[in-house]
Amino acid sequence: MASAPSRMQVLANEVGGKLAGYEQPQQFVFDFDAFEAGLDVFNISERELDFDVMIKAFESDLSSEISYANLHRDPNLKAMAHAFAFNPGGSDHTYPAGFAQEIADLYKDRNFEIAIGESDPNMRLALSLERELQSIADAGGSEDAHWFGIIGSPPLKSMFETALGLPASFGQLDVDRQVNEMKERAQTSFGTTHPADLLETEKLDEFRNRFLLLSGLNSDQAANGFSDPIFTLFQ
Repeated sequence: MASAPSRMQVLANEVGGKLAGYEQPQQFVFDFDAFEAGLDVFNISERELDFDVMIKAFESDLSSEISYANLHRDPNLKAMAHAFAFNPGGSDHTYPAGFAQEIADLYKDRNFEIAIGESDPNMRLALSLERELQSIADAGGSEDAHWFGIIGSPPLKSMFETALGLPASFGQLDVDRQVNEMKERAQTSFGTTHPADLLETEKLDEFRNRFLLLSGLNSDQAANGFSDPIFTLFQ
């Protein structure tokens, strides 16, 4: 007897041939088979669903931290809006071939990160590094713009502060000084000042390993009563 298809496979089957035809979020929301498959994958209950809420989330400017989707209390709705990206910040709306399967793979990856994070939060951060850093690189802009994006992303900021040996008090500096300090330390530690360079496989592995090593040392020293583990930025 054949096993039932996974939720991700149902989504891929329902949405795969349709995404290119959606020009407005309403078309997706009211394509019930496809939309229900998406809700199922992102663990959103139909019983609590408000179609207006979903459409507002999909129409949000996802590049804005204060947009409807980004401020919504349900992280699953926010994740779904970002995955389908009807309005990723003014760019043209196109779906490449295989997009539905990419969503399924992304969902599986994130669920794996969550499962790992239940026992080791630092490992979950390390697993999310490439995805989070790639989103900064894909946004474009200057080298400094990438650093500002990192500072504005809590998971990336946490990872970079740890991997670069920056103390908890670092966040009290003005952002321009934070960028300059991060660039100097990145050059010393990884031989580059450009965050996008860290997406190279070797540098990505080096960054992850350094982050996990220093986060472990930080935890050990914090447990022994040190308030700013490993490094002191200011004398």
